[in-house]
Amino acid sequence: MIFRIFIAVVCVIACFFLYKIYGYRYVLEHIRSEASVGMMMGPERSLINIIVYVDYDSNWSRRAQPVLLQTLSRHSDVNMIIKPVAGVSHISELAARIALAGLQENKFVSLHNIFMEAPRLNESYIRQAVASRGMDYNILLNRAYEEPVSDMIADIKKETLLLGIKTTPYLYVENIALEGGGYGVKEMDKLIKDLKLGHR
Repeated sequence: MIFRIFIAVVCVIACFFLYKIYGYRYVLEHIRSEASVGMMMGPERSLINIIVYVDYDSNWSRRAQPVLLQTLSRHSDVNMIIKPVAGVSHISELAARIALAGLQENKFVSLHNIFMEAPRLNESYIRQAVASRGMDYNILLNRAYEEPVSDMIADIKKETLLLGIKTTPYLYVENIALEGGGYGVKEMDKLIKDLKLGHR
């Protein structure tokens, strides 16, 4: 009886790790297969991929932004793919939809960066951010709730469910998951250097 319980526990643990590994691979392949160049910061072809799930209404997500930008500036062979999560708040979903709607005009990264700079995001700030990037807010708002953007929002939600993501920011640096924003530039540098050694 004890042996059977032991085997069952081992199987559960093995399934969990396989789920994490293959879940990440599925998501990475899915991201690479879609037109996600507009959601990417850094070189299109890179040695190391960082996938970042962010909630624009999350203080932790905003605090992680400077660390990630410094990491990109220090490593020319690293890129970052941004996945905005429509969180529980109205502002979170609105900002995610507006940013994704900006893909059509190649303004996603620009909107992402300005949203992440906000001390506290609200609809007035979003309107001003859109105007500062030379876009019409009402046109972008209409596009934000059309099918292509809604499909992207749904796809990102499926990815978070598949990967078991419950908090943001949530990073995948290659196949290594980092939850929350409790990491600095030195920690990221060391992790990336170690991963580069593994590529040699």
